Amino acid sequence: MKYNLKHFSELMEQADALAKNKDELLKESDDLQFRPTSDLTRSPSSEEVQEIVHEIYDKKFGNGASEFTACCFLAWREQ
Repeated sequence: MKYNLKHFSELMEQADALAKNKDELLKESDDLQFRPTSDLTRSPSSEEVQEIVHEIYDKKFGNGASEFTACCFLAWREQ
């Protein structure tokens, strides 16, 4: 709360920038989500699909998120 009050104007500028770019950001997000499902005849394990999914996760959650998530799923499957 103190941080938000101290940086209120800065946070409002960031919110305004997001509001101005929301259509572009939503289109980019939709484009990324569409890419792996645009051709359902491809194997989910294909290199092309895996690269797309890697890019989606890392853009959304940060570098390394896709590899960490994959390791979590593998560990869960082995249990």
